[in-house]
Amino acid sequence: MPVGQISIPGQSSSGLMLFLIGLLIMLSAAFSMSRAQTTINPLTPERSKNLVTHGIFKRTRNPIYLADAIILIGMVFWFGQLLGILVVAAFIWYTNRVQIPTEERILSTLFGESYQTYCQNVPRWL
Repeated sequence: MPVGQISIPGQSSSGLMLFLIGLLIMLSAAFSMSRAQTTINPLTPERSKNLVTHGIFKRTRNPIYLADAIILIGMVFWFGQLLGILVVAAFIWYTNRVQIPTEERILSTLFGESYQTYCQNVPRWL
């Protein structure tokens, strides 16, 4: 087995299951955002028309980023590459330190107290 590769029983099926769970979370979030007629583009949070608090957004403020992380973890399992853990860690670090705070500032400006209340009641990730 090559260096940096792991192989454990059930690894591929676990990876596939995580990938599918992430995909379902992502689709659920996209559906909720579409229903609310707001942007799904993370590069243009200022185009948000409505604060989405229903569906998966009742459980996490960032379901698409959560889904991305779960999908990446699933891929690490699927391919068995330990180096992939660094990719997951870098994604979570960047998202948590740069992307989400930027979006939160914009959403706070757009939706004021209702967004602050939402943030107090719903976790950033889980």
